[in-house]
Amino acid sequence: MERNWEWLSFSVKSRTYSGFLCVWENRILEENGCFLYIYFVYFKMSVKEEIFLTDLLFESYPRGKETIMRWLGLLFMAAIALLAVATCVAEDVEKYHMVRFAEPSQDDIVLLKLSGLPMEDSKMYKEGYIEVPLSESDIAIVDDLGVGYQIVQEDLAAFYEARYAREMLDPPPRERTDPVHFEYGSMGGFYTYQEVVLELDSMAILYPDIISPKDSIGAGWNGNILWLVKISDNPMINEDEPEALFDATHHAREPGSYQTLIYTMWWLLENYGTDPEATHLVNNRELYFVPIVNPDGLIYNQTTNPGGGGMWRKNRRNNGGSYGVDPNRNYGYQWGYDNLGSSPTPSSSTYRGPYAFSEPETSAMRDFINAHDIKTGCTIHTYGNHY
Repeated sequence: MERNWEWLSFSVKSRTYSGFLCVWENRILEENGCFLYIYFVYFKMSVKEEIFLTDLLFESYPRGKETIMRWLGLLFMAAIALLAVATCVAEDVEKYHMVRFAEPSQDDIVLLKLSGLPMEDSKMYKEGYIEVPLSESDIAIVDDLGVGYQIVQEDLAAFYEARYAREMLDPPPRERTDPVHFEYGSMGGFYTYQEVVLELDSMAILYPDIISPKDSIGAGWNGNILWLVKISDNPMINEDEPEALFDATHHAREPGSYQTLIYTMWWLLENYGTDPEATHLVNNRELYFVPIVNPDGLIYNQTTNPGGGGMWRKNRRNNGGSYGVDPNRNYGYQWGYDNLGSSPTPSSSTYRGPYAFSEPETSAMRDFINAHDIKTGCTIHTYGNHY
């Protein structure tokens, strides 16, 4: 599907809004030899003071582009109306830098962890130093601690965005075993939240016998939905088969996690009936997938850095002076056990929240898991070009 985005800017009540408008079609050959045309209309907006993302999806079966364009004006005005009544919260986007600690002692590392720094995101080198992405607020904490460091890469968001832009000019060639339907996304090669939703919808259209339509298990503070699908030989029936849960994107700045999950899902769907392993798994398991556990955080990143490289990690809880809880530290098991693995400080990147399961995202995951007999669970994370 070729996707051409047009930049638009307009004013409502003395406030300027800007965003990207895109209309594209997907043509699918049906069994009767006819073509099914699905038209997608997206309008992505951002407001400088806060993040807004309005998705307008319209499907035609088949009505043609003329019908879409007649509806476009109405949909566009609806988006303007929603933004005009929205309440904006002023917030600056903080810069992140890659910080190197040369041969830190164990006491240094403990001190940094106790200060709420995300040391699990650090990468260790055989030469003895470690590197970790830190915000300017985090670096100020390191200054106060008196631990020596060196900034080896300034403004990581800009660095990653530029690198992604170069890489997408000459992307790696497809391997023979890659899923046919797996494509690069528009966010520096990664999918946006909306593109992930499109992938799930496309899967359900193309493979309705082995994947369920997407289903909501909850939403973040900003109302963005955690979508779940099930892959199995009878996806709409609860069979007496072992259940497995695969999820990704607890941390918003790890888009490689959901890319991996979407890739795996397409592989299962496309290879069912031909590959023995894929066929066995689909026939004998109930496989559940939640590609984006933290949709609010992801949407924040894709709005501040639409070319990729957004460094926001947590969800978007308003803490009153700061934002976000680390969803991966908000689950109930040994919540708040110590201040090494998580932080009690709301501004920290590893803030665990005011109490266990305080966040709608983790509560949604808990409720789904409690309603099922999950035998295998796999949560995907990425760091340092690894996952």
